[in-house]
Amino acid sequence: MTHPPLSRPLGVVVLALAALLPSARRAHGDCFSAGPIPLPNVVWGLQDAVSACPAGDSVLAGHPARLRIGVHYEDAFCNARVGVPPESVWVTYSPLSGTNLKVNDKGVKIFADDSTNANGDARITIPSFSGCGRLRVYLFVSGVAQGNKLAYVRTTDTNADGRVTAGDDISPCDLDYSGGFNLLDVRLVDNHLDDWHRNALHGTLVRRTNLSYAENQPGAIGESQLFWSPSGRWLSYTIHGPSGTKCHVFLVPSSPPDRRSAQAVHLAP
Repeated sequence: MTHPPLSRPLGVVVLALAALLPSARRAHGDCFSAGPIPLPNVVWGLQDAVSACPAGDSVLAGHPARLRIGVHYEDAFCNARVGVPPESVWVTYSPLSGTNLKVNDKGVKIFADDSTNANGDARITIPSFSGCGRLRVYLFVSGVAQGNKLAYVRTTDTNADGRVTAGDDISPCDLDYSGGFNLLDVRLVDNHLDDWHRNALHGTLVRRTNLSYAENQPGAIGESQLFWSPSGRWLSYTIHGPSGTKCHVFLVPSSPPDRRSAQAVHLAP
């Protein structure tokens, strides 16, 4: 079996990635295009050749233990989309048939780790796998499909039952991508005995934030501290308004169920 190539860091190869992406169903800009073909306003990539354990711990130097998907998002005029909330950037996934690869404890959608930053970048992390195989990942940004990519994933949980046990080292996955399992693969499994998917944090959150740290930009967090009310039921904080030049003070309930049903109260400019 040939060693699958490792993906380069997203920030280094934005233009190279863009040339590989299909253009169907995308908004386009032409600010970086030297020719008549415009580049897509969403460019993305992922780290391939994952060597993982169900707990999400590091397994082998040089191979990521979690699947990380990098996304760069611009508007139609090639300006970075700043502060796009995690709920607008997500992936779905599908293990290839004929393998026992499993994504542990995740919902149908896996959202971005945080809002897009000042450069329009976001990252999506899949922290826990069991079994071995290839995973097809489908990206959606603001409800628009952005194509799909494949990733090799091999884990210490050979039988994909969610926990690493002694039996998993009998015929382990090719964790070091050498072309077949060997003594190193056996040792890697033994190094992670009793690791299981419940050791990693999981869950698909309903909503995290639509704020950003882009200084003096609309929707950015203000410079004041976060304050609790004496009762512990409320939080106060500041947000830059639509113009990005003025901060506004807001109150929001501290209980997550209340936050889903109540709007932040605007106190003062």
